[in-house]
Amino acid sequence: MKKNIVMLVALCVPFAHGMEPESKQWSITAYGTTINLTKGNMLDTYADGKKRVDFIVVGRYEQLLKGNGTWYEDAIGEFNDISNVVFVPKNNQHNYTHDKWNKRPEVYRFPQQKNYNFCMKIVEPYYKKDQGTYSKYVWYGRMIEEPSFSGDEAIEEVLNDLKLCYSIILKNLQSKTKKRSIALPTLSADIGFPRDKAVPAAVMTIVGFIKNYPEVYNCIELFVEEDFEYDLYKELLEKSSTEQ
Repeated sequence: MKKNIVMLVALCVPFAHGMEPESKQWSITAYGTTINLTKGNMLDTYADGKKRVDFIVVGRYEQLLKGNGTWYEDAIGEFNDISNVVFVPKNNQHNYTHDKWNKRPEVYRFPQQKNYNFCMKIVEPYYKKDQGTYSKYVWYGRMIEEPSFSGDEAIEEVLNDLKLCYSIILKNLQSKTKKRSIALPTLSADIGFPRDKAVPAAVMTIVGFIKNYPEVYNCIELFVEEDFEYDLYKELLEKSSTEQ
């Protein structure tokens, strides 16, 4: 009898682990700003309109890989609003509208709201992981230069441009009249750049900004895809909070 109970427990333990929710949430306050960390799909989280922030930021190249837009050269850090954002929901129970221009049947349009969950697009660094290279486009009037980097130099250039992108986002979305909330992914991570290198750049820039401008944002929502990415964000954010 005891042997049967042990066997039953052994069978149930992995099943219980399999039933654990995929999402994780954690929060910390740094320099008067609440930073919420969530493991989950950012756009799927806000699609039904129940959860709200002032702005949601998406990467232009990340959108292009979902078939949204045309491949053309843009300057790194170019930042503007976007009316058509696409995402892949966990399910379509909310009857989201399929992106009719998209060849992928699982891709839907993100529902637009009037006064919240307003989507903004930034041209993030596009690191070619298979080649270990990075090419970026820099505008000089009507002339375009295309600096290309490889190896460690490519990693360093991407990190510098990632910090630039986060700075542009935070500076451009600040308000002089009220505190705002903003949702951010780990830029460039979904298009090839190593997450373990992208996360420190994000944390360093975000924490540095709210340290210098503590009255600008009441909440920053960070979304990640991987467990180790979640743990790394948490570790670095905890460390930054002890340095206050």
